Amino acid sequence: MVNHYPIGKELGGYEGKNKIYFKDGNERSYVYKRFVEEDGITRDYRSYGVNVRDSFGNKLGYLKKGSKVRGTRNGALIEIIYKGKKASVHSKYVY
Repeated sequence: MVNHYPIGKELGGYEGKNKIYFKDGNERSYVYKRFVEEDGITRDYRSYGVNVRDSFGNKLGYLKKGSKVRGTRNGALIEIIYKGKKASVHSKYVY
C-alpha cells in the first residue's frame, strides 16, 4: 500500500540506514530519508550557489556552488555560522 502525506505532516518513527520506519494506523510503513525534511537536525550541506543572509535578511556573502557548510534546518532555512556570525541560507539552494 502506498500513502501520500501532505507537506508538513509530522511522522514519528525510528531511523534505519536509508529509511525511516513508522506505524500508520495498524500498518507498518517506511519512507526513504531523501524524501523527508527534518527540522532541528544538524548536518553537512553542499551549496548550489546561494546568498548568505543575517536574521534581518541583509546579505552577508555568497557560498559558491559545491561549497560545504554545516547547518541546522529550521523550516525553509538552514541556519549556519558564516565568518563567525549567525546566518542562514535558503534550503532550496543546498543539498
